[in-house]
Amino acid sequence: APYMAAYVASKHAVVGFTKSIQAEQKLNKSAVQVCLVLPGFIDTAMINRGQKLGFPEWLSWLLSKPESVATEIVKGVTANKAEVNPTLNGRMLQRLHRYFPEQVTLSGRMALTKSFKDLLLNRYDL
Repeated sequence: APYMAAYVASKHAVVGFTKSIQAEQKLNKSAVQVCLVLPGFIDTAMINRGQKLGFPEWLSWLLSKPESVATEIVKGVTANKAEVNPTLNGRMLQRLHRYFPEQVTLSGRMALTKSFKDLLLNRYDL
């Protein structure tokens, strides 16, 4: 994600930390379980829809509703899942990144364009 290095680094740190704790809990046969939640894009104020470096309005159909995300997280935790991926957009990005990491990284430019036409013409709104 362009211009979000600190945010992305902290997300990677949380994932690594959580997986490490999960491994330790398993080795120690602990009754305490830790669940990693990978939420994807959720329609909240943090998204900053339509702002200069915010989520492009033309991609707003990708955003998940907070209520449905919360419901999926509760289901996953209740089922003792080690990992919960509650949004379709998050699951899609995770799978695509597994097989096409470079293309997913390059697709970050979608976040820098205000319309599909601008994306096709490589016009970024910086």
